[in-house]
Amino acid sequence: MSRLTRLNAAVGTIDASNAFTPRTTVGLAGFSAALTGTPLCIGADKVTGRIFYVGSTYLQWSDDAGATKSANKSLPAAITDVTSVAYLVRFAGYYWLGGYDATASRYKIYRSTIPTSGDFGWAEVLTLTQGSGGIGTSMDCDDKYLYVGEYADPSGLTPKLWAITLADAAGAGTNWVTKWTGASTRHIHTIACDPYLPGHLWLAGGDGQGFEILRSTDYGATWLTVATDANSQVVQISFTPDYVYGACDTADVTAWVWDKASWTKRSAAKNWHYNIPVPGGLGSRYLTDVTLVAPSTLQSPTGNFTSNDIGRRVLDEARYTTAGRVRTGAYIKTVNSATEVVLTAPVNAAHASTGASKVTVMGDRWYHGAFYGIVDPATGIYYCVAHDTSNYGNKYGLFYCPRPGDDLRLLTSEVYGGQCMRIAGGYLHSHQWRVPLLSQSAV
Repeated sequence: MSRLTRLNAAVGTIDASNAFTPRTTVGLAGFSAALTGTPLCIGADKVTGRIFYVGSTYLQWSDDAGATKSANKSLPAAITDVTSVAYLVRFAGYYWLGGYDATASRYKIYRSTIPTSGDFGWAEVLTLTQGSGGIGTSMDCDDKYLYVGEYADPSGLTPKLWAITLADAAGAGTNWVTKWTGASTRHIHTIACDPYLPGHLWLAGGDGQGFEILRSTDYGATWLTVATDANSQVVQISFTPDYVYGACDTADVTAWVWDKASWTKRSAAKNWHYNIPVPGGLGSRYLTDVTLVAPSTLQSPTGNFTSNDIGRRVLDEARYTTAGRVRTGAYIKTVNSATEVVLTAPVNAAHASTGASKVTVMGDRWYHGAFYGIVDPATGIYYCVAHDTSNYGNKYGLFYCPRPGDDLRLLTSEVYGGQCMRIAGGYLHSHQWRVPLLSQSAV
């Protein structure tokens, strides 16, 4: 079977909406202004193309690729932290959604019938055994199972991969089994089903312990080890007929790609997004009159701090000595005034430094991990996003790579964007971004 035949068999006829030339971000017109919380794309119906969004206290959907939205729809009543809602999936004639129940201190899975125009009717069907507060767990499905991966923070909680069969999901929806348990993995970052190879699924976990990428060829009955090194840590996995892409949460590489013919791993692009200039980026500045106040306040009469400093890393000149008081990796979380900011990490009180400290407030660079990314299976173009300066920056960069081993390029940078990426209706959806897909002829 030819590559094109296999591609069309898996994704259907490639629709003309994929043929866009590079252009600036297309915003979610009229949507962001109506929200009191953060609008976030959390999934797409693989049957109808319906796209789902979560707002501050509600859900919405779009049946026209994000051009218009439905009226507000209900979340499960127990979910009060919408940042924990990251996936909505269609399986066995139902919609499935996960979210954190703060009262029970557990992440839960809910099921609803598929509404045409009315509201959802959510019913709880699974309580996960591990806490995953504030961070959405992963969810995907194939032709036989719906899979749910526990994020399971803090570390040492042995996260599980849960699954339910098509028949059980169409029935009561409560007969779940475990397909894998991470004896040494901190949490599961993603579970992803390969639509071109039935029964093939990939699992990735890590963050400080148990770095693992695993794949199964038999619906999770057995597992093959793909990688166990920290440099292979990925957060989102996507597929074409010939390749598997992993968006990296690590330094030195933007994404890994595996060739299905040989299962050889290599960098998806020639370059690293970190080294691509940030448009309009500010330079670093050196402050010699810094006072540090516990627990995490930094003061400087000459700081001239503004909101543009949020997310910038702060390096203590004495960080490699016992005099260093700004912890390695700390960055600016809040700007209180032109002379005072709050850091993300507490001042190292164990280091008895007195007097003024000298620090560098780092200039604009993209955060080293572009850990959300997806490949367009119709064109083979890979897309990914990264914050500027840190994983708490002021804006996002959207990057693309035309084909494996090509140059990675910046498409646009905006205040809005990021989060897990979806492709539906000829558009790339990520947080508030709704970006026309590119054609190979355009890149």
